[in-house]
Amino acid sequence: MRTDAPTAPQQLMRTDVESIVSIIIHDLRTLQSFYHKPKDEWLALYERELSGLLTGGFMRTVEYGFQFRRRRVLSLVYEINSGAHQSATETTDLPTDINVSRAGWYSYLRWSSKWRALTPEQRADIGQSLPFQRGDAFRFEPGAGRWRQEAWCHHTIGIYVRRSVFCAADESATSRSAHSSQVGS
Repeated sequence: MRTDAPTAPQQLMRTDVESIVSIIIHDLRTLQSFYHKPKDEWLALYERELSGLLTGGFMRTVEYGFQFRRRRVLSLVYEINSGAHQSATETTDLPTDINVSRAGWYSYLRWSSKWRALTPEQRADIGQSLPFQRGDAFRFEPGAGRWRQEAWCHHTIGIYVRRSVFCAADESATSRSAHSSQVGS
């Protein structure tokens, strides 16, 4: 069963938002340490954007990574679920030696149903508080690779965050890994 962003009774508190945002930013800093992207200024903008969108329940998923010719090379996708019946899994390491030399950095956000239910005026008002405006994203071409999915439960209110990691098949055979954030239930 797929659920969307937190509902009103399960609205994220400031400390919940900070916890989730810190985990995502930690992963992005790990990528930065091995792949030199995203830049520090983008990390600060992503952090501000995530905080605002999670607080309001406006984000369904966010994806960060590298793409080449409309195909994913290395991607991290975070999906926010409330009340979903998932068991927490231990997060594993992020790949650290994927060849991204010809790949470009990207970020793609999918809005929650709560965001889509807002009027255009409400979206514009909220959008003014965000660090940048999101436009339409391109669709990725199917490519060979593997997805690995992990989930953790933010135990205070039953919010689940699922991280999916994609590595292109031709780039991932000999990947080393970096220790990523360990989050328990």
